[in-house]
Amino acid sequence: MGRHYHFKAGSFYRVDDRTGFPQRSEVTRKQWNNLIVDEARWEPRQPQDLVRGVKDLQTVPDARPLAPNHFIGPVYVQMSASANVGATHVYVQYLTGLTVGNKIGVMMNNGVEFPTKLLSIDGSGEFIVLAAPLPYMAASGNLVCDYGIPA
Repeated sequence: MGRHYHFKAGSFYRVDDRTGFPQRSEVTRKQWNNLIVDEARWEPRQPQDLVRGVKDLQTVPDARPLAPNHFIGPVYVQMSASANVGATHVYVQYLTGLTVGNKIGVMMNNGVEFPTKLLSIDGSGEFIVLAAPLPYMAASGNLVCDYGIPA
């Protein structure tokens, strides 16, 4: 079986780049990517291929850095050891955020918060000294709250 090509004046055969079959020149077309394809398989160029990006100026005139964060509100610290009735030294887990002279509250075992003043902080960083003795027992894990208000 041979090919059924025949002579036609002014026409010639081309190989379709997409299918690989020979086609007459009058039924082929050149695509945007230089492929010669049958007119039935011809595809126009995607319009999004021609979109150009627009330069986006993202600088801010007269930029200023953000101010540092200032924590406003009470600071809660857990007790690291139990305290007996009448104790003025309370052992806490850490001293970060506690300020000498501020109003503080110590949670007692009976669920009542004892308001007092933070008299001093131990130099070794283990305990705080209260202005008034504790009226009830306070267990390890109870909260000490520094309200950030000078007493």
